[in-house]
Amino acid sequence: MCDWQTQVDKLLEDYEGITREHYTTGLASFRAWYLQSYSDEPDAALLTDDEVSDYRVHLTGVKSYKAATVNAYLAPIRAIVRAQGRTLKVKGVKQVQKPVDALDARDLGRLINAVDGPHWSAKRDVALINVLARAGLRVSEALALKVGDGELGPRSGKLLVREGKGLKLRTLALSSEARDTLKAYLQMQPFHLRAGPIQGPDAVRR
Repeated sequence: MCDWQTQVDKLLEDYEGITREHYTTGLASFRAWYLQSYSDEPDAALLTDDEVSDYRVHLTGVKSYKAATVNAYLAPIRAIVRAQGRTLKVKGVKQVQKPVDALDARDLGRLINAVDGPHWSAKRDVALINVLARAGLRVSEALALKVGDGELGPRSGKLLVREGKGLKLRTLALSSEARDTLKAYLQMQPFHLRAGPIQGPDAVRR
């Protein structure tokens, strides 16, 4: 049976960089709490769910840590117990995602007006904003679009998204506003860009 520090050192051999730093800090914090609570060194081979559950209560109650922080402190404890061929049943704290504040029509209109202009790059920016806002694309998906990924008709249009989550292809319908702004951009797009990305080469740097 190994002592706690030997168990910690053995575990950290498999990690480097920021993960190693977080695990080192987390395991040191757990050891300090364990010594104060039980007047004894912890042993990963003997840790119980009740002990780790008490530590989670300490993190959420006494320390008042947020869910993400609590889960970050529990992660190295799970890892060191798992290294002993065991598992813990203690779950992390459920994280509640705050709803994203979407732009209303007024704010979206003002944003578009702020970037619009006579130059082709302004038309590109307006088209990108419309595609992001009205078709629901992620930024990475919009930046990966090619000219051939769009079909723009007089009454309908669609985009083929190639760089979606999980690298899955999907097709999205385009609103009239998105179609119109894409057409305006494509009509002004410089010739040397017409076979490349819809956003142009300097959009990523903006």
